[in-house]
Amino acid sequence: MDMRLRLYFDQLGQIPIPIPPIDDQNHIVGYLNWKTYQINKFIRNKRRLIELLWEQKQNIINQAVTRGLDFGVKLKPSGVEWIGEIPEHWEVRRLRTLATVRASGVDKNTNDNELPVNLCNYVDVYKNDKITAEIDFMKATAMPEEIRTFGLQAGDVIITKDSETWEDIAIPAFVPETLPGVICAYHLTLVRPFTGEINGEFMHRAFSSDPVAKQFRVSANGVTRFGLSQGAIKGAFFPVPPLEEQLRIVNHINERCDEIKQATARAQREIELMREYRTRLISDVVTGKVDVRGIEMPEVTEEELLEPDEDETATDELIEDGGSMDDAD
Repeated sequence: MDMRLRLYFDQLGQIPIPIPPIDDQNHIVGYLNWKTYQINKFIRNKRRLIELLWEQKQNIINQAVTRGLDFGVKLKPSGVEWIGEIPEHWEVRRLRTLATVRASGVDKNTNDNELPVNLCNYVDVYKNDKITAEIDFMKATAMPEEIRTFGLQAGDVIITKDSETWEDIAIPAFVPETLPGVICAYHLTLVRPFTGEINGEFMHRAFSSDPVAKQFRVSANGVTRFGLSQGAIKGAFFPVPPLEEQLRIVNHINERCDEIKQATARAQREIELMREYRTRLISDVVTGKVDVRGIEMPEVTEEELLEPDEDETATDELIEDGGSMDDAD
């Protein structure tokens, strides 16, 4: 059944449109241009604030996982170009010595000879900082061995193994609690920390840091699609402080990121309110509900009108993504 709604030309032609005198029309256009410029400038500044908050969050993570929280501690060369200097009591170790690394090949198909599962897929990892039971997982099936190997346990870290761009390689998500029946899907790699070697949440933050992430980006192979080999993932270097210090670092990052999340949410809400106000104002002025005759306003150039929303999509995606603004912190 075709449920699409249609508006035919003869019906469109019957819709009444208020037509003020031409001088009033010009004044209305000038007023709306002026108000739109002010509103768009406000929105542009708020989006820039959100970008700065994102940069601040990234700097907090970078600093904490490579230098720690004690700014007076003595440093030593890490021996890894991307990581630089680290506190002298820390280690630098390859991932293979800290965790098991398993690339998943579980697809989204449903087969009669397999068991039903919930599939944690690429989008779930890419758009969420943490994998929790609240996510609407895809339904699929898997073999018993796949369920045992790729079932999600508390402390696991999942990373994107393949992507269309190298910037999206090794994007991590943390699994804070065991999720029975949920398994890691294809295009992802399940990283399970060894008990007593590294804290899972610290490892997740380390994956998010620029010094560690750069190792994966330069190792990604491909032309139209990029991917990481098992060797490249296992061979990556990680800064490793003592376990107690790892927990302090994680708590510090979470506290600071929660503050940034709240500030980001306020800025985004202000953007949404101003967009609603812009739509309502235009409607009220062009229908005569608000009389703007006699209001003096400066002239606004076409360049100023076109300036504001050029980066709107990119910033909105930054807010929605996960990886992006700590949706689950």
